[in-house]
Amino acid sequence: MPQVNEFRDRYKDELNVVAVHMPRSENDLSIELVKQTAEEQNTALHSRF
Repeated sequence: MPQVNEFRDRYKDELNVVAVHMPRSENDLSIELVKQTAEEQNTALHSRF
């Protein structure tokens, strides 16, 4: 994710970066863990949940 964040920041006026969470295990279904990881990775989280 650091490379994606760098790319996002470098081209912020020209590009929107979208990440899609795709759960691969039971633990990946925890929205709280997803939010925590997004925060740790400095990634904005927009969700309808």
